[in-house]
Parts: sequence; structure tokens; C-alpha cells
Amino acid sequence: MVNQPDPATCQNFKVTHPKKGKNIPAVFFAVGKGSQGCQPYGVLTNDVTSQNFIGETEYSPQPPDLLWAIFFKVTSPDPRATYTLNIYQTDAAGRLLATVKDLKIALHRDITIITPTNNGDPCCSDPFQSQGTLSAPDTTIQSATLTPSVGSAISRTRLSVKGTAWLAVWSSISDGIYDLNVAGNVSGQAQKLHLDIQAMNC
Repeated sequence: MVNQPDPATCQNFKVTHPKKGKNIPAVFFAVGKGSQGCQPYGVLTNDVTSQNFIGETEYSPQPPDLLWAIFFKVTSPDPRATYTLNIYQTDAAGRLLATVKDLKIALHRDITIITPTNNGDPCCSDPFQSQGTLSAPDTTIQSATLTPSVGSAISRTRLSVKGTAWLAVWSSISDGIYDLNVAGNVSGQAQKLHLDIQAMNC
């Protein structure tokens, strides 16, 4: 990732998902953090055909969590191609804020957690974010919870669903070991991960 923040408005701008060289679904949210006043927009480019897919900004950085999210839908995804994600500042200059290269489209079925990827992944606690995909008959997420090793389940503070892509956010949680549980609204099918969530991973 190449990070080129505008010193006037987009300080400490970063992309937390996707990462360089990773697989992404055909529908996904690019997410990260930035400073208040930053208005990012995104373009995903097929490196073979130069076809551009313009992202739809879900939200821009605002206190308290300063998160941003941009939704992308790749029509007719090419599994052989690589894709480049560019994030720009919405202003007259269209300053480049970040670039993520060598992305590949992977097709997913059923309810799927795209990020975090594996059990035991080290994750950021402030905020914690998870995203994935849905398939019929599910149309949204019935529940998304984090359950600590000691204590009750904690529901997400923010949920975005666009088409078959979902993004859940927990604005701030205590450090610890958690079980992430995500379930679809119709099938009740659920996915679960066991995660180490710590502020030092942010």
C-alpha cells in the first residue's frame, strides 16, 4: 500500500481492508481510518482491461471512531485479472490518498466472513471491523456479536449491507479473546471465528 495523505485534511489516512495481494469478493467494502474532514472516494481498476468500478461511499471519517467505508460491486469479475484500488480525496485536485495493488476476485457462496480471515488472527480493538458476503435466501445479517471469554455477547454498533456484502463495526471494545458470531436472517446459517482483539494491533 502506498499512503500519500494530504497534510491539510486527510492526516493519518490508512486502508485496513483490503490488503495488497489478497483475494476479495466481487462485492466488498474498502475500509479504514482517517481524519475528520477527509471525504474519500474510490476507484477499482481491472489491470488487464483498464475497466473502472466507481465505489459508493458508505461513510466518511467522523468522531468518535474516524472510520470510512466505500462499497464496490464488480460486474462480470475476471478471476484471472488483478485489480488496483485507488482512494482519492473529494476535492478539485482529487489527491491520491492510498493505493492497494494486486487484488484478485474470489467467488464466495453462503454467508462468509472475509475479514478477519482465520481463527486466532490478531485484530484491532478500536474499532473492530468484520465483513463478508451473503447468498440466497439471506438478505441481511440477523445477528453479529462478539462474545468475550468471560462475559456477555456484545452486539455490533454499526451494520452496513449493500447487495450481498455486509460490514459490521464495534466502535470500541476491551482487549481480550472473543468469539465472533455472524448469522444470516433467513437461513440462520452462522459463521464463527475465535479472535485475539487488542489495542496494540491497531
